Amino acid sequence: MKLKVTALVLLLAVMLGCSEADGQERVSGKLGRKIQGVVASKSKKLRGAHIGVKVYSIADKETAYRLDANTAFSVASNMKLATTAVALAKLGKDHKLKAALYRRGRVVAGVLKGDLVVVGLDDPNISGRFHGGNSQAVLDSWASALRAVGVNRVEGSIIADGTAYGAEEIPPGWPQNQLERWYCAPVSSLSINDNCFDVTVAAGSGPGKPVLVSIRPRAGVVKLKNQCTTTSSKSKHLVSILRRPGTNEVTVKGAFWQSSKPQVYNITVHNPPLVFASALKEALRRQGIGVAGALKVASKPVETGKLVPVAEHSTPLATAIAVTNKNSQNMHAEILLRELGRSAGAGSRQNGIKTLAAFMSSIGVPKQQVSPADGCGLDRNTRMSPSAIVSLLVHMRSRPDFEVFKESLAVSGQPGTLENRLKTKERAGKVHAKTGYIRGVSGLSGYAVNSSGKEFAFSIIFNKGAKLSNTFMKSVQDEIVEAILNSK
Repeated sequence: MKLKVTALVLLLAVMLGCSEADGQERVSGKLGRKIQGVVASKSKKLRGAHIGVKVYSIADKETAYRLDANTAFSVASNMKLATTAVALAKLGKDHKLKAALYRRGRVVAGVLKGDLVVVGLDDPNISGRFHGGNSQAVLDSWASALRAVGVNRVEGSIIADGTAYGAEEIPPGWPQNQLERWYCAPVSSLSINDNCFDVTVAAGSGPGKPVLVSIRPRAGVVKLKNQCTTTSSKSKHLVSILRRPGTNEVTVKGAFWQSSKPQVYNITVHNPPLVFASALKEALRRQGIGVAGALKVASKPVETGKLVPVAEHSTPLATAIAVTNKNSQNMHAEILLRELGRSAGAGSRQNGIKTLAAFMSSIGVPKQQVSPADGCGLDRNTRMSPSAIVSLLVHMRSRPDFEVFKESLAVSGQPGTLENRLKTKERAGKVHAKTGYIRGVSGLSGYAVNSSGKEFAFSIIFNKGAKLSNTFMKSVQDEIVEAILNSK
């Protein structure tokens, strides 16, 4: 039997593209053998792919199964587990991410004799997320607050300060040909609507007529080019939303089927602080408040000590990490990474990475098993080992704020990224985990509770899977998790 097991280990290592040393498999008990069988049954389809697995019983404090678990893999959005966990541990669940509106100067006969200043201190949720889908709700409330102190005209400018994280908005390893996509939203300490425009397209008055287009949040800096027409042919329905690089010029192209319901498309903004200032100006206009001066983007932090507070919006960290993990929001993860850096002296991506890596070392994770290049995992150079992820999950399980972290994760069979996975009556609600996918990379890591109530921490990562569908990779992950759930 020992010879057969050794032969199977060698076979798996060769077929999964691992060296014997890197691809070592370790099996313990019935559960370990069950997972071993799952992996072995897929070995032909997995040929050339690289898979790392670790399954650890928290109650028994032992590893049931591991395969190449100490190698650092590209982890895609599984990186968000580390970013959110370390943010929670270092900053605390009640830490506030804020943005605030101030005024400079006196108010004379309804006229503000000075500027409005907006300072972003990291709040990523000035959007419609908690306001019934109205992306302009927060700015409308700020305009009302200004109106309430008697201002009906601003003589100066609107100054937007998004300097807390420095000048880098796009990590260098992000896909440069996808920067218009919502998941590549630029990073700024002053953000609005996830730094995306919501572009709603509806059929026009008839075939050949221009479609109807609206963009939210409303911002005067947006220039719209509508090159899309209404069509009577369903087969010709195809709409493209483009933004000219370095501008907020949005072009709508294609054909929109006349019987289709209005559709909402998302596209990233250019220069988030400028868009924020422009959207605020529009909100003030809706309240009857005019602004005489220009829109300005601060190049260095604005000193707020002598300014008069007008309004503020804040998001508790516990809420922020839930949005980051359940919705898999890349921009939000990047903000948390930079907030980690800011707490250690400088709000940069690089300083956030140093802070995160130091924390991972402090809980016993070897340095070579953690190599982040960003906070969300969109950069393929962001790497962690399954063992590192499981060590982090086990550490978080021991913390008093564990429930905050656990509740931030997607849940099997419930709305979120696991809504359609592991959703049968027996499995729904038994898995709290983070999914992850970029081309050729697929991950699932988190917690699972078996039929006896034992809790396991697990991490299952695929690399070199470009020839595999994500559907197949997810099915293998789910089979491994099902083995955990069915164990005794």
